[in-house]
Amino acid sequence: MKTGDLSPLVNDTYYNLGSKTFWYFFSKNSLISFVFLIIALIISIFRSYLTANPDMAGFLRIASWFSFIVAMVAFIIAFISSKMVYKNTGFLLGEDALLLRHGIFTKEEFAVPYRQIQNIEIERTVGDQIMGISKLIILTAGHENDEEEKKDDPEGIIPSIDQHIAMSLQTELLKRTNIQKVIQVK
Repeated sequence: MKTGDLSPLVNDTYYNLGSKTFWYFFSKNSLISFVFLIIALIISIFRSYLTANPDMAGFLRIASWFSFIVAMVAFIIAFISSKMVYKNTGFLLGEDALLLRHGIFTKEEFAVPYRQIQNIEIERTVGDQIMGISKLIILTAGHENDEEEKKDDPEGIIPSIDQHIAMSLQTELLKRTNIQKVIQVK
């Protein structure tokens, strides 16, 4: 999909948010795995210095293996849950509205009518820029441009989307809503 060309997406198929988004979900979900992996490594290093006490070395060996196994199980769970979130999150450019879908067990679908869209913002932190993802915020009629309001308005936010898809989606939404694109330089 080229930047600015979302016209082939106008049908009854939801599209995912890009492959980089999966890795973003995985990095968020795998934090516990990294903690247990570091604990296992610290215990293993500590165990190598305590060879004088065999009882303590045996306990530390069991603790390091337990931490390592928990880390691997957590990595597998993080991978599976990230894949499920990734597969069940998407968007559809409908005839009259942008449809956003998310949820694994409780699936939610929000329709943002084009006629109510007032602005489409793309936010990118330094971490987002490194990963190549963006946050797409769709401001609709009747909502303030307030940080607290943005957090409480789930239908107008795509928290993670590949940068090129975000730019293409912004361009296509601006076309459909007849809003002029304003570039802000900081």
